[in-house]
Amino acid sequence: MLGEITRLAAVDEHGGPTLQELAGRLAILMSALTHAMKPLVRDGIVELRPDALDKRTKRCVLTPKGEALFNEALVFWASANNRVEEVLGHDSAAQLRGMADHVASEAFLADYNAMKVDA
Repeated sequence: MLGEITRLAAVDEHGGPTLQELAGRLAILMSALTHAMKPLVRDGIVELRPDALDKRTKRCVLTPKGEALFNEALVFWASANNRVEEVLGHDSAAQLRGMADHVASEAFLADYNAMKVDA
């Protein structure tokens, strides 16, 4: 979640994604997002700020503590990624990263959201 907030904030001139934008990008229900967001806000990792134009809309912004935590997590992620490369080998690890990139892509999200699941 911190990674998506960071990524979306980098391309958003309003300072951070709205809760709806973030839920859509993560392909989760708004209720699940707000539930998951509570401890991040409580612990001072994420701040929910009112939108400049619509005070009812909340935007997600990493606090300095959240940015530090995310940067620390990136170091651990790089280490884990290196271990995966060592265990799987370069070609298999590249294939795995390719699949992960595809699943994280806008095209996949659009296809995923377009599908109707019969319950």
